[in-house]
Amino acid sequence: VVFKFVDSPHKWQNKCQKSTACAQNLNSISYLCGAMLTRHIIYYKLLTTLRTLYPQSEAAAIAERYCNDVCGFGYFDLTLNPSVEVEELTEVGFEGDLARLAAGEPVQYVIGWTEFCDLRFWVRSGVLIPRPETEELVAMIVGDNRLEEPRILDIGTGSGAIAVSLAHKIKGARVEAMDLSVEALEVAHFNARSHGLNVELF
Repeated sequence: VVFKFVDSPHKWQNKCQKSTACAQNLNSISYLCGAMLTRHIIYYKLLTTLRTLYPQSEAAAIAERYCNDVCGFGYFDLTLNPSVEVEELTEVGFEGDLARLAAGEPVQYVIGWTEFCDLRFWVRSGVLIPRPETEELVAMIVGDNRLEEPRILDIGTGSGAIAVSLAHKIKGARVEAMDLSVEALEVAHFNARSHGLNVELF
């Protein structure tokens, strides 16, 4: 199985002000020097595309996460040096990601990972993205555990987020996880291995 994920360093809140003329002309911007992509161009192309699908605040949050995780710059970087070229990204790669986001694909699939219980989990299409609320379930299990070597079974493990997190937090636990999807088991195996944890998958 060949996994192809983007591993790049991403977070903030939309405070940037833009003129109406900027928004109207954004899609007609030509990239200078061939494939040059500046922070300003990337952010506003993301924002104007995502605004057609999501409310302003959600569109900004998605754009900000992409800029942080894929391009390596945050709000203050954008504000202080908007014209800096982003060398981590090519024009072709960015336009491909932009098309996927415009089609409604979750940003986690586009960047290839998400965070859960302070751990990074690789995700891809066909495997559900771990929900932040599920972290409460993990915390409850860890808090209620009174056994030194509990045996835990995660049914419908998906990305393995719950199983891997429990194996990480309860050191003596024997954690098993199952899923009907072979694709999900492959991703769960990758996640367990990437964190150096032993989770039995079937």
